[in-house]
This record gives sequence, structure tokens and C-alpha cells, in this order.
Amino acid sequence: MTQQVGKWGCGFLRIVLSERFNWSHRWDRQCQANDRGHDRSMKIRRACALMMIAFVSSSLVAAPRAEPPIIVDDHYILALSTADQFLHAWAFRSADEGRTVLTPAAIRRHSAEELAMLFQGVSSPHHESFEIGPGHRISPTKYAFDIIEYEYLTNMNSSGPRPKPSRLVVVEVASGQWLVDEFPES
Repeated sequence: MTQQVGKWGCGFLRIVLSERFNWSHRWDRQCQANDRGHDRSMKIRRACALMMIAFVSSSLVAAPRAEPPIIVDDHYILALSTADQFLHAWAFRSADEGRTVLTPAAIRRHSAEELAMLFQGVSSPHHESFEIGPGHRISPTKYAFDIIEYEYLTNMNSSGPRPKPSRLVVVEVASGQWLVDEFPES
């Protein structure tokens, strides 16, 4: 009979047995014990199912998204070249060379002293090197590049986290002529 309790369910047997044989008390205790085991196993199954759903959904969210490919055309190459020239002037502390690749609007936004200080910096820490990340096309005549500028403090022997990237914006001011319009103010 115990197998039937598990097979048919306690509710069915409770009704049948209590009406016909008046055995309800004994079967209720057995059924309650069975229900507790059934509830426990259902809770475990539900918990496992929820963990699986959480795992699958988190892996889908964390999956790297494919970025659109960067189109390298004449505009991109000329914009990148201008960004290189600007950062070369920064690394070699050449204010005159740096001013030649700035838009008139960028020059107007900063005083001559500010621009000289931007490019020449101080003796220590001094401008040492730079990195340029891939450019992003903002419009047909505007590109933004993530850049990192490194400064070196002589004989400091320091180490630390990599600096956060800054943004350098290069615009086309005439056909084939690209200039820097926005730059980090280090």
C-alpha cells in the first residue's frame, strides 16, 4: 500500500480510504510525511531551475558584444595622422608644431600661455609617450580617438595603474585637411 500512496498521491487515497474504511488517521500521518518529502524535492527542483535560468541569462548579458567594424578609408587615415602629429608635438614639447594642427576654434578657446603649457609642460614630470586607440567616426567629417598620455617623473621608480583614456577629436576643415578640435587638458 505504501507504493500506492507515492504513486497515486495522498489526496486521492485519503478520500477513498477515509470514506470506505475510516482509516483516515493512519493515512494522514503517512501522507503528511510524503507531502513534506514531495515539497522538499519540489523546492530543490525549483531552486535548481532558477539557478540555471540565472546562469544562462547572466552569461548572455556578459557575452561580449560585437562592435561594428572600423572602416578605414582616406578620411580615417588623414584624421589618425593629424592625431599622431598633435601627440608627437605633445611628447616632444613643441608648442609651435602643436598649434599648427589645432582648429581656429580650439586656439580661440585657450590662451597662448595655456597652449604653451599644454605642449611644453614642466621639467619633471615631463611628457614621455602616448597611445592612440582606434578611432570612432562621429560624422563624415569628425573622428574621436581614445588616447593615453604618459608623463615620466625622473628617478621616481614608481608604478601604478594605467591612466584612463582621454578623448581627442579631429575634424575636417577643408577637403583633405584635418585638425584637432578637442583635446585633453593635461
